[in-house]
Amino acid sequence: NNNKVMAILGWLGILGAIILAATGKKDEDPQLGTIFWQSLVWGLLLFLFFIPILGWILYIVSIIMLLIGLIMAATGKVWQSPLVGGWAYNKAHKK
Repeated sequence: NNNKVMAILGWLGILGAIILAATGKKDEDPQLGTIFWQSLVWGLLLFLFFIPILGWILYIVSIIMLLIGLIMAATGKVWQSPLVGGWAYNKAHKK
């Protein structure tokens, strides 16, 4: 249950990544590490909103990915987002 709460918090974009990094949970549990890397990437992409068209598209996609991740974490499922999930999994599992 504690990991479920941390997984939910982890999907809060940059704030979630900071929480997982500060508590050290991303290093203790590879699933939380995967969430950390995905949340970090999608959270950073949110800051590109000021770039016309491409930035707006990335902003919308990032919000959608973070929301899906949040919903999946709330249901107790591990989810790898498109484009970033495989890389994040490998990064968290040190492959």
